[in-house]
Amino acid sequence: MLERTREFIQLANAMSFSKAAKELNMSQPSLRRHIAELESELGFMLFERNPLTLTTAGCHYLEGISTLINDVDSLTARCQSIAAGSRESLVICSIPFDLGPYSRIVYESIARMRTACAAFAPTFFYSGVFTIPEAIYSGKADIGVVFSMPHEIPEGFTCDPLMDYRGMIWAHKDNPGLKVSPIRAQNFAGSVLVDSTNRMYTTWRDGELEVLEKAGVSPNSCLRGIENSADFFIMMRRNEIKVTMDLGTTICPYNPDVVGVLPEDDEFVIRTYLLYGNRPVKPQVASFVDLAKQVAAETLQMR
Repeated sequence: MLERTREFIQLANAMSFSKAAKELNMSQPSLRRHIAELESELGFMLFERNPLTLTTAGCHYLEGISTLINDVDSLTARCQSIAAGSRESLVICSIPFDLGPYSRIVYESIARMRTACAAFAPTFFYSGVFTIPEAIYSGKADIGVVFSMPHEIPEGFTCDPLMDYRGMIWAHKDNPGLKVSPIRAQNFAGSVLVDSTNRMYTTWRDGELEVLEKAGVSPNSCLRGIENSADFFIMMRRNEIKVTMDLGTTICPYNPDVVGVLPEDDEFVIRTYLLYGNRPVKPQVASFVDLAKQVAAETLQMR
């Protein structure tokens, strides 16, 4: 019926069987038969013959069906675009953490790309046996969010600064560092920085060490089998700490015994970077990078 309807629209515009048949690259008898079949299926006449004119019902049908055909064509084109985009989906690698500015930047950038381009089909790569840089360099992911500049960046890859954001220290309420005023990073010099056997979290640990060492603190560390970001806080002991971006709250959503503080140290900031291949830059990657930087700038303006 769809093809017969397209032929009807062509005939209604040409108002000539010979002209419409030529435009449709078919014979006049075939077109006459198809229109008659469509009228039989619809249950009303579309045209008066001799001379060829639209019936009143045909006029109404033409007006309504033309809009529907345009909608069908638009929907088909969009679905084809989605199917093509799914074959070229963007694979993102980042720490699965649902709090903080960096995660909001990732999710907001995804939302904007999906609004602007229906073909955008992101997925997340997660594996505890790879660091985020390893996932990018091996091609398992297209782009990664890291909290420190990798020591080595192979040729063909780029690590762009995304955002510097004020850092927080999270500690158990009984941690001695919380008893000293003012609150500075040095208060926690005797504390232990918890790391995970899950190598995905290596970039978080490196970022923490970077900001703490810049503040003159070289913490001890311990390794624990942690697979969920929340477990760092749920399992936190009296002498342990974690460093994150400023979450906008000092109340830990995972553990009421854990407190967040903003050290008064100058430049106590967590840095984030986008790591991706640049030979060539995948179109979805380039779009994501541009949007992420835009969202990051907006986030900093609102701070």
